[in-house]
Amino acid sequence: MKTIELVWNPKHKPESPCVVKHGGAPTSSDCSQAFSFWRNTMGKLIDLTGQRFGMLMVLKRAPNKKEKVTWGCECDCGKTSESTTSNLLSGASKSCGCVRTKHLGRKTRLYRIWTGMKDRCLNSNSKYRARYGGRGISICKAWAADFPVFRDWALANGYKNDLTIDRIENNGNYEPANCQWLTRVDNSKKGQREQ
Repeated sequence: MKTIELVWNPKHKPESPCVVKHGGAPTSSDCSQAFSFWRNTMGKLIDLTGQRFGMLMVLKRAPNKKEKVTWGCECDCGKTSESTTSNLLSGASKSCGCVRTKHLGRKTRLYRIWTGMKDRCLNSNSKYRARYGGRGISICKAWAADFPVFRDWALANGYKNDLTIDRIENNGNYEPANCQWLTRVDNSKKGQREQ
């Protein structure tokens, strides 16, 4: 059985602060173990609670996974998941996994909002065509062509699962400068005032 002694060496860079001694040259596995030891005992814990990473909102600290600091997160699709600090900070974790589908999140509420906008404005057979596309209301080309562009705008501009998309100017298009997120109640009140 191999014995590994982890020794602090202040001359080393932060990414490799320990010298591994076990009677031979350290292996990559030994170095990884040494770094993991240092990060979890010597490194400061970064509190990510309340921070957003893509579609994930960090809710709380979760039990460590394989000695890695782990966080409980809520995805914009409504599901909860856990992710490590390194995956969140590096961008490897941006959702609960719902956007790994071929259509980049087709099972999410935000995707349904996007397809609904396109249907109302661009589909000549839509039952809502007369109230939207038939009145000349359209959706900006960047949003219509690419769901991730719309999703990124939505997340950066206050989207939450209990909000609906609203056109600020009722006769204007679905585009970044003319859209906001409102509760259903507020959206309904706004619609009544405009009638």
